[in-house]
Amino acid sequence: MWPITGREAELRSIQQAIARRRSVVVRGAAGAGKTRLAHESTRSGRPRGALTWLALATRSSCDIPYGAFSAVLVNEFASTGPSPRAILERMARFGSERGLAVVIDDAHHLDRHSAALVLQAAVARVAGIVVTVRDGESPPDAVTALWKDGIAERVELAPMDRPTSNRMIEAALGGPVADSVSHRIFALARGNPLYTRLFVEGSLHEGTLQSVEGVWRLRDGAGAPDELLQLVRSRVRVDDRTVVEVVEHLAVCEPLDLDIVHDLVGRDGVESAERMGLVRVMEHEIMPVVIFAHPLYGEVVRRDAAQSALRRVRANLVGALARRGEAETLRRGILHLGADMPRDPDLLCHAAHRAKNAFDLGLTLRLADAAIAGGGGREARLLRATTLSFLGRDADSEREFAELTFEGLDDLTRAAIMIARSGTMLFPGQDPGGARRLLDLAEPDAGEGAPAIAAMRLLVDVFSAPVIPSAEDIRAIVDVGTGSAAGDYMAMWAWLAACGPRGLVNPQDALLARAYAMSEASDLSNTRFGFADTHLLGLRLAGYGPEILALSEQRQAEVEGVPDPTGAHGVYLRGAAAFYRGRLDIAIRSLREARAGMEPLRRLGLVTRCMQSLTQALGMRGEAGEAAEALAETKALSHPSLAWSVPEELLADAWTRAATGDRRAAVAAASKAATAAGERGATGHEALALQVAARFGDVAAAERLVEVTGSISSPGPRRWRMYAVALTHADAEGLVRASRQEELEGDLVAAADMAAQAAECWRRNGAAARAQLHAERATRLAAAAGGARTPVLATARVEVVLSPREREIADLVTRGLANRAIAEQLGVSARTVEGHVYRLMGKLGVERRTEIREVFESG
Repeated sequence: MWPITGREAELRSIQQAIARRRSVVVRGAAGAGKTRLAHESTRSGRPRGALTWLALATRSSCDIPYGAFSAVLVNEFASTGPSPRAILERMARFGSERGLAVVIDDAHHLDRHSAALVLQAAVARVAGIVVTVRDGESPPDAVTALWKDGIAERVELAPMDRPTSNRMIEAALGGPVADSVSHRIFALARGNPLYTRLFVEGSLHEGTLQSVEGVWRLRDGAGAPDELLQLVRSRVRVDDRTVVEVVEHLAVCEPLDLDIVHDLVGRDGVESAERMGLVRVMEHEIMPVVIFAHPLYGEVVRRDAAQSALRRVRANLVGALARRGEAETLRRGILHLGADMPRDPDLLCHAAHRAKNAFDLGLTLRLADAAIAGGGGREARLLRATTLSFLGRDADSEREFAELTFEGLDDLTRAAIMIARSGTMLFPGQDPGGARRLLDLAEPDAGEGAPAIAAMRLLVDVFSAPVIPSAEDIRAIVDVGTGSAAGDYMAMWAWLAACGPRGLVNPQDALLARAYAMSEASDLSNTRFGFADTHLLGLRLAGYGPEILALSEQRQAEVEGVPDPTGAHGVYLRGAAAFYRGRLDIAIRSLREARAGMEPLRRLGLVTRCMQSLTQALGMRGEAGEAAEALAETKALSHPSLAWSVPEELLADAWTRAATGDRRAAVAAASKAATAAGERGATGHEALALQVAARFGDVAAAERLVEVTGSISSPGPRRWRMYAVALTHADAEGLVRASRQEELEGDLVAAADMAAQAAECWRRNGAAARAQLHAERATRLAAAAGGARTPVLATARVEVVLSPREREIADLVTRGLANRAIAEQLGVSARTVEGHVYRLMGKLGVERRTEIREVFESG
């Protein structure tokens, strides 16, 4: 049984009405869940022994007097026939003796006798009555009178929103659903509970919906299951040939400009299809467009139409969409693949570039192959070579690169090819040494392309060399420019990757916006996820918490609803941002989903980065077994081109050891991460690793943290320095301030740890009550962080028992009341209040009355 989700308020309202013998009319579209809600309202929450009458109105019973009640009035139908008065008396007797609920489903099909009976029963309030009516139907006047005259309450069932739809699906499946699956189901079902259920059940039956590493995913290319399409198949079958032409054109390309459909099919076909409810014409940007009235109609047409007809339609559209210019390049290229027409290599090649920028590598390869088959030359082969490398087919990629000729190319074009080839070696090829050798050989003869080659060489070094190159030197190259868009972009990325580990990223730097704009306006946008990952980690190491969230939301919005693996990259950025902000529940769920969705691109490095963060998040939650498994996978995925993020892998080891309770080993691993970062010149990463070691209780790490952060002016290192100074001096108040700063601007898990360390300081100082208050705050922060269970949190609880009267007086003192005012309010003597305040100060470990307020306000 699928759970009722998102209808809890409506369910309570109906149950309350039944308890008061009131009537309710539930209206909604077909499949909105009216019947389920009506029946559930009488099943749960009713008194023991109460009766329920279920009446079902149908088209076949609408001409039979009292036909809807035939199942519950068997004796009356078997004898002289039902009498309205007798039925009402019977309902009244049951209602008063045992309690009676009456459910009339599909009341728009009621015969007039039954409808009149329902109206009389509702007016007399002989029972709680629930009536369901489908939108778009015309019920009998007596049923309409129920809500029109205020006799019954009216409940409108709107479609579910996407979060509600997702909750229902996950409750039914018993596990998380990938974002791309949630988006796909919602786009087709439009929040209709019945359609949603049939999609899930049908996909399970057909084997297209499967659990992959704990996340429910759809098989690539899976359409709507036939069980769902059966509901609307009869609706789409039409004889009018012009209408068929309209829906076939939409089935292969939706939406379509209205004027294009008019030109291809004619006005009459569009108007007829619109009158039949198959399509809608809606305003969109500059001109109106035509879309299906429901997305399932397109699924049915694509499934049932003759493929030869669809190939002809695609060919028509390739030509017709040309009037829209470059905006339609990708759609035209995709249509071209399945059209009856000669290959157009230029169109296919341009479309392949668009597909590559959308990170749809399978489509890129199909388009590039088609372009080559149609006579496409060097550009198509370069696309094929780079795409093969991204897909892990290194030998095929190298063969394509080797066959490329440079004859007739200018310096900048040759440099762009060298950048592309070295880039495939660096990330998917996992061969930074090979990338360096290639660039070193190319640079002396590169001519005007030499600066671009040098910029790419810097990017290789930033990610993989033993020591990070100077960020200032790279910035100088960026400011001068390389004469090449690709070279300029690689220089910007190298600069960001050099600043990030040093904790020097400034979110307001105009260069960042310039780099994103450059990637989106060129053939470089397939790198934007790697660039954004570099940016996010840089913001974390510089301590810009709010900016982390804003960046991840912006980048994820760009791929909302896009199929995996592209969509999964957006989910990864969401998970990474949640982890950096200490929201472990969101982080773990998102990172697990991203890990499964990015599997086809595991060689690129982002899967490695994903596992580094996931392992740490699991360790922070104390999930020792799962963290150990994730750590093993992280190490197996270790990427030679990601020396830049080695400290993250070592911190994953540290948090895994912390989850087992081995603080000494955890400190050693975190210290190793700090050393590795320091040797590369990554002072920001070194500071983070030292902060983690200090949170594990290593005072020596805190002392080193004070030294390292002295030269970094970014907000994160400044906060960590304040924390380290407080820890080394056992300054409880300083730890409280550090915790509050981290809570506001940084990481909730770190804030919880710092609060717990403040509690420990108070305990050692004999201030047990303050220790308890800050331990309680640490516990609240840990819960807000999604269930953090770190070593220091495990030992933070301190119990101080205050009597109810002492708590009451402490509350009044905190509000600023004097002893005399407290005495008047409580009806006791001022001397009694003074005695309570004195004992309270002793328990709290404070010497002055004013400190009581400080203790409670700080906790």
